[in-house]
Amino acid sequence: MKLYGIPTCDSVRKARRILDQRGAHYQYIDLRQNPPDDALLRDWFARFGSALVNKRSTTYREHKAAVLAAEAAGDDALIALLHKYPTLIKRPVISRDDDVWLGLNVPPLQSP
Repeated sequence: MKLYGIPTCDSVRKARRILDQRGAHYQYIDLRQNPPDDALLRDWFARFGSALVNKRSTTYREHKAAVLAAEAAGDDALIALLHKYPTLIKRPVISRDDDVWLGLNVPPLQSP
């Protein structure tokens, strides 16, 4: 399992705490230090569409005009912006095998 996020994100900290309490084995990937490549971003975007954009983030507030312009310009523009500013990605993103989940309300974090 892989958990993508940033260390200062409350949702990511909560997800890590839940996984740690359950003894789950996962690889944590800091989106700032290791931004997702184009192929991974395209996969996530195909799965989640514009829900992949974290509209509650500081980065969104700082770059709202650019995000809105990218959304109007099409998927490629929005993917390029997510690549440039990976903290625009809603967190956490959790992947296991071919499954990918977005946010906290996902099977790996729900009660067994």
